[in-house]
Amino acid sequence: MVGRITFAWWKGTSLDSDCKRWRLYADIFNDLSFMVDLLAPFFKPHTLPIFCFSSLLRSIVGVAGGATRMALTQHQSIANNMADVSAKDGSQETLVNLAALICNLIIVHLVQDRQLSWILFFLFVLGHLYANYRAVKVVVMSSLNETRFRLLYDEYLAHHQIGSLDAINAAEPVLLPARRRLRITYRMTNEALSTTSWPALSVCSTTRTSASSLPAGTASSSFFATTRRSAFSSKRSSSSNTSKLR
Repeated sequence: MVGRITFAWWKGTSLDSDCKRWRLYADIFNDLSFMVDLLAPFFKPHTLPIFCFSSLLRSIVGVAGGATRMALTQHQSIANNMADVSAKDGSQETLVNLAALICNLIIVHLVQDRQLSWILFFLFVLGHLYANYRAVKVVVMSSLNETRFRLLYDEYLAHHQIGSLDAINAAEPVLLPARRRLRITYRMTNEALSTTSWPALSVCSTTRTSASSLPAGTASSSFFATTRRSAFSSKRSSSSNTSKLR
């Protein structure tokens, strides 16, 4: 209980802007907690702290998994059908758990060797983590957090064009956290701002402030992005790709 409260206070605001990264972290911590439970019989004098650590991991999984599930469900409900998406997601999870239970009963009956059991465990864990990594990588978010904005800004500096939704989301890392704070002053042409597929920057093209010291057709704005909250929040376009996460 203390772990859930502490984690929610510490990382609660980043679960929304970095929902893809924390969704993957939740799966990693969940598999790690299972591995800790399996290793506990080998360290019997330290069983209590081992189970406490496992319980702490599960509390983090509960907070991070539940919060990111809601964020991704909201992203996928592009037709304002969040309840429908949530219900179908729950049905899909139930079906997957049922299939896993059947496979588990078959494997337990056939596999008796301890070494083979550990090999199968690690193979299934690697497969599970790889599948979830691929799942979060294909999610295309139309809002900007610090990492996506930095990639967008670097793309503009290098090629003088604003990267597309697909390209920036594909380049976004989901394993490494973003830097603590980012402050960028940028200059983008009005043409680039008006033709971008990013809803947040399209809004900026209509509210820009021109400076007399800048060349004609150039807009100047300042953006402040932190890992504690998203720099921008906007409606998702109907063309955004969606992905079901298990």
